Amino acid sequence: MSTVAPFSQAVEAIATGDEPRLRALLQTHPGLIHERAPFARQATLLHYVAANGVEVQRTPGNASAIARILLEAGAEADAVAPIYGTADTTLCMTVTSVHPYLAGVQASLVDVLADHGAKIDGVAGDGAPLGCALLFGYTEAAERLVLRGARVGNLIYAAGLGRTDVVRQMLATGTGTDTIVRRTDNRAGRFSFPVPRNADAREVALIVAAMHGRLTTVRALLDGGVDVNATPYCRQSALHYAAHLGRAEVVEELLQRAADTSLVDTQMKQTPAGWAREMGNAEIVARLDR
Repeated sequence: MSTVAPFSQAVEAIATGDEPRLRALLQTHPGLIHERAPFARQATLLHYVAANGVEVQRTPGNASAIARILLEAGAEADAVAPIYGTADTTLCMTVTSVHPYLAGVQASLVDVLADHGAKIDGVAGDGAPLGCALLFGYTEAAERLVLRGARVGNLIYAAGLGRTDVVRQMLATGTGTDTIVRRTDNRAGRFSFPVPRNADAREVALIVAAMHGRLTTVRALLDGGVDVNATPYCRQSALHYAAHLGRAEVVEELLQRAADTSLVDTQMKQTPAGWAREMGNAEIVARLDR
């Protein structure tokens, strides 16, 4: 007889993708589905599917099936927990987590959660899931959220999704900035959400377009007057992000527009080449070091 608590056993079953074991535990202990972890983050079992900020962070290839088992057993799709803030949902945690991304299940988890009632625009209706996916650089997750009905209501989101015509129209009319979710503190940095509170929306849009390899949109923003060397926070430029994420075409475009390869950001204290080197993007490093 195992001496490990049923909740911990269920977490292990989630992390290893043991569907029969998880079903058996939920059948024997139906209250587990609403139980919270006895730790500061107070995660539900469903939160462990996101493998983000919790004590066990592993994503099996059948994570979508695992999520479906939990949801069909009565898990609340939009249950919140103080993982990083005060109201983190499994959806937001999933679209900002490297583990489901590397396992190739991030987008399918979006589908499962949406199928079971997760609010695609976030529990506050502010578009946080899409903002999270875009600002953290997860293109497929962002595109899947839009397919499931997420609103593309501002300049930054439109840029990250490559909606170039929308971006041009917003630039021309000075619209698309009033629904951007911003931080209420002074924190800022790479791969974080909400948008830093004092950052210029057009400059952030350029960074997000570069992150997701939206070359045509990058050109539209630059043609619209956005400075190629804009650093809306932490002296981080579009070139930093394009180099880090291996967006070679965008890197080349930025260089053709006189992007500064010598900029050192104040967070990581690296040039764009340093960011590229961190991810093993050797060809981009060589291009930037010429």
